[in-house]
Amino acid sequence: MNKKEQFARLSVLLAGLVVYQLGASILKLSGFGLDPFNVLVQGFHNSIKLDNLSFFSHGCVHIIISALLTFMLFLLNRSLATLGTLLCMFLGGPLIDVFSLVLSPVYEHYTDSTYLYIMFIAGFVMLTYGLSMMIESKAGGVPNEYIVEAFANPQKKNSYIIRMIVYLAFAFIGFITGGAIGFATLLCLAIVTPLVDYFSPNLSQKIESYVKKRISK
Repeated sequence: MNKKEQFARLSVLLAGLVVYQLGASILKLSGFGLDPFNVLVQGFHNSIKLDNLSFFSHGCVHIIISALLTFMLFLLNRSLATLGTLLCMFLGGPLIDVFSLVLSPVYEHYTDSTYLYIMFIAGFVMLTYGLSMMIESKAGGVPNEYIVEAFANPQKKNSYIIRMIVYLAFAFIGFITGGAIGFATLLCLAIVTPLVDYFSPNLSQKIESYVKKRISK
């Protein structure tokens, strides 16, 4: 992969990360529950004594757990621990903190409003669409999702089962450490993989077309 192609794919990956974490932040603020990985992050965040560590935000814990998963990826399959994965590891948590800070006033304004349901649906679509963008960028991805890639076969025939197992593990550990499981968590368990499979073919064509244009310039 030459530098132009790498830059193009990384730009798609980072755009997907922004969309993905915006969706995760909306779920976090919605009151309907978190996605399974953020249940895990919330659980560890709640279980750590933070009285003298006010800077130790949800995003900080997100980075720490992502770093541990990246190390696990390196041990399982070194090819998955890419530059893109490292960028996602460092940027994912701070993005959630920033989006949560910016969007909090909106949710406070629309408390008990039907708009909350619309925003929740939009957030869930963003999360799955952003995940599809990252997968199809072929430049890396968030460590919590790349664990699925590490165990799934190359044809991804068992990706639904593997993602279900990984998500269940995240949610269970998060729950017993103090995280909250809600409707959004169950929805992620049930339909993230089918939605990713739905978005991916069209996205793959668009991304490959974009990469070819960038290379040709």
